Amino acid sequence: NTVITCSSAGYINRSTDGGLTWVETQPNIGTSNSWNWYGVLYNPDLSQWLLWNNHGNIIYSSNDGASWAAGLTTNTQSNIIFQIIWSGSQYVAAARGGSYTSSNGTSWAGKHGFGANVAYNHSVAYNGTTYVMSYEDSSNSLWQILSSTDGSTWTSRRSGAYGSDAHIGGHV
Repeated sequence: NTVITCSSAGYINRSTDGGLTWVETQPNIGTSNSWNWYGVLYNPDLSQWLLWNNHGNIIYSSNDGASWAAGLTTNTQSNIIFQIIWSGSQYVAAARGGSYTSSNGTSWAGKHGFGANVAYNHSVAYNGTTYVMSYEDSSNSLWQILSSTDGSTWTSRRSGAYGSDAHIGGHV
């Protein structure tokens, strides 16, 4: 019955009764950067919540949001985390200029880079065998599509169209 929301003002809202009542908190995990939250994900396999922000930080909770701990702390906007998915065996985070991976949400490997011209990686999807990620090529403002079988080593697959955002979805 727990529901977690997060905001660009740095607040986390938690309900333990399916959204009837709410408690607002701010995590105290020792950083001076604002916690401009970009997303929230619940992983039922690990009974774990993840939140990520615009300074490359990921926090996690294993007690339904009662407390939070730092999973990845880069504290720089050059590592903005845009999206995180769970594949059933690992998390893959789409970040500016690369990806991060984690099997448990508490420790992260990366940054697995894509090259010098990567501006933004906005989306990542997984279909059971292949990860797919979109990113903006800063040399020509075209959106590119990458694929990976492990979430770490990426191969360019297609050059996309112009636009301010590109998002990917998929299913098994």
